[in-house]
Amino acid sequence: MKSSVFGSAAVLILAATLVTGCHTVTPATRSAQHDLTSLKRAHVVVAKSKDRGFLAEIERVLASRGVTVTRGTREDIPAGTQFYVLYEDKWKWDMVMYPAQVTITFHDPAGNAVIGSAEFKNTWFHTFPDPPEIAAELIGQIYGDPPGTHMK
Repeated sequence: MKSSVFGSAAVLILAATLVTGCHTVTPATRSAQHDLTSLKRAHVVVAKSKDRGFLAEIERVLASRGVTVTRGTREDIPAGTQFYVLYEDKWKWDMVMYPAQVTITFHDPAGNAVIGSAEFKNTWFHTFPDPPEIAAELIGQIYGDPPGTHMK
């Protein structure tokens, strides 16, 4: 009797593990030399890969924080830009396309130093988050929001 109870519990735990999705957001890094809240002019460098929504979401999240945003190539960074943003998104297929990994990095245009960075990674037991919540979570963490503020 005891072994069947433990066996049933083990099966339930395994089943719960298999159906539960997981992802991680690497703790953001921030430069102590830059007060991001004082930087109000950004340029988002358009990724060369197919855009699946992150460009618009990065612009939207930055604008919601009072940042004026331009977009284009790295060579197109306008004079007066206080930081530029690089992003990379990798997608996989599992019945639908889902983001497997997303990295957002803020750079100082004078010298290209990284002034903030955060990364999202889906695990093998993945979730299906949308670009709006990933962009908000990563940028939020770069700005110092507590982890999990913008994602379920």
